[in-house]
Amino acid sequence: MGSFIGTSLKKNEKIIVGIAIFYILITSILAITLHHNFHIAADPIGLHMQELESSMEGNFFYRPIEGRNLFEIHNSPIHIFYLPAYFLFPSYFILILIQNIAIAIAGIFIYKIALMYLKEKEALIMYISFMLFPALIVTNIKNASPMITAILPVTLMIYFLLKKNNLMLVIMSVVTLLFKENTPLMVIPIGIYTFFKLNKQTGLKIIVISALWLVISFSIVFPMGEGQNEDMMGDLYGYLGDSSADKIKNIIFQPIKSLDYQDSLPLKITYAKEILIHTSFISLLSPGTLLMAAPIVAQNVYSTSSYKYDFRSHYNYILIPIIFLSSIIGLTRLNSRTRRIILILILILSIISFAKTGAGEFVKENCYLFKDSKDCTPTGDILGNANEDNFPNIREAIKIIEPGSIVATQINMFVQIEKDNHGYMFDYGEYNQLCNKADYILIDTSAPIHNGIKTKELIDIQTKDLKYKLIFQKEDTYLLKRNNETICLK
Repeated sequence: MGSFIGTSLKKNEKIIVGIAIFYILITSILAITLHHNFHIAADPIGLHMQELESSMEGNFFYRPIEGRNLFEIHNSPIHIFYLPAYFLFPSYFILILIQNIAIAIAGIFIYKIALMYLKEKEALIMYISFMLFPALIVTNIKNASPMITAILPVTLMIYFLLKKNNLMLVIMSVVTLLFKENTPLMVIPIGIYTFFKLNKQTGLKIIVISALWLVISFSIVFPMGEGQNEDMMGDLYGYLGDSSADKIKNIIFQPIKSLDYQDSLPLKITYAKEILIHTSFISLLSPGTLLMAAPIVAQNVYSTSSYKYDFRSHYNYILIPIIFLSSIIGLTRLNSRTRRIILILILILSIISFAKTGAGEFVKENCYLFKDSKDCTPTGDILGNANEDNFPNIREAIKIIEPGSIVATQINMFVQIEKDNHGYMFDYGEYNQLCNKADYILIDTSAPIHNGIKTKELIDIQTKDLKYKLIFQKEDTYLLKRNNETICLK
């Protein structure tokens, strides 16, 4: 495999490099298309851009949309390493490009891991299966999150563990920890596995460093946020009990009842099935490695947020390398004939899974790109049923906005406001908390409006109650400008 970094490539390696390059190109094209058509996950991408913009202006990782610092709710120093790239290319696209390059590289290392256990053609099938994993063609195109990029250091942790490269394993463990406060839930199990299977000293180092990271996050970083992380965790896991001991007790002694909170057990069963079926459940033949994913899976399924147990969500990207490692090892426990049959089955199921919940889901969510929007079923996601004929009017209104202005708008238009580090979401459902702090309000009334508010009522609230002036209106697009008076609705 040295030829991967040499001058010549074998046939299979050429295929892999070709797929990796094609993957980066196709995901880039799709991301640009979605952005141009107002259908990316504007909320997380906008937050990410705001943090970087604010940092370059000297306000360290501040989120104007939320009025707080990133580190008040997440311990994610990896954001610092995005700054040089974003400084050179201040665009949503660089954030998406970074994570898709990371996925492509992770795929190459999945192939290298597979080669440690399987023949070249068998390893190639596992690589293709990895690249067809549905999450890798849905979430990473419309969303930008460091937790998507984290798939690469986790994959490299596994690679260096198997290569018995203790130094690089520890380095990749530290890099993985930098992504978020919950990454010790992945790193500690790998450290335990290292302790028993590879090197006790190295495993212990990884466990101790991860434990220290938890202490730093919850004893030093989050207290600076005056309980905001605690409030967030309470919203997600408060139903399990008031204290950590109560939560653990309920999970252990009432696992089904806890899992079925708000009748969510069927969705969680589907979550487990979708993760495992892609490689025909063969990962179950390697329970020792599969157990490394257990803490992250538990964190997801016991959450009140159904997005956490959507197997395509960015929360699950760090699980994917573990699933494939377990599947690869699981294959080695079969005789050669059975293995060939299972590999064919894995390839078939991967294609079906990709077509149904990957590419198929992408087409469904972005139906209006392929047919008249009137023929599309409302998806209730980023854009819903916003009228694509309204896009030129929105772009015309955006050109009127003065650079550097504070702009309030809907989620489907959030990132399109300049690149605007001062923009924030406009919540139609909370007028009683709304102040006229935005210089402009940009409204697309063809998109769904919360609480059944009518267009006239919506505009009246802004112009009569909050003293905004309507300066542009074309069909369903409205642009309002603030006067100098500060007003807050009670």
